[in-house]
Amino acid sequence: MPKLAPPPQVAPETWRSLLDAASAFAAAKPWEFVWDTDVVGLIDPANGETRVGCVLGNAGQVYAAVFYRRAAAW
Repeated sequence: MPKLAPPPQVAPETWRSLLDAASAFAAAKPWEFVWDTDVVGLIDPANGETRVGCVLGNAGQVYAAVFYRRAAAW
């Protein structure tokens, strides 16, 4: 079995930003008014690419936001 590369180091301020974003997302409770089939498009300010995403959780089981960064490789 091949060895896996070690996980990348993540700066503490990055973790804090991610936790802040997750807390804001949880407080907004978008799963109460958005269905899993609703799709949202965002423009990535870093490179201008379009990101397509959806909110999971309307079924009351999984709460998340999913954003697709690029086309799937088949």
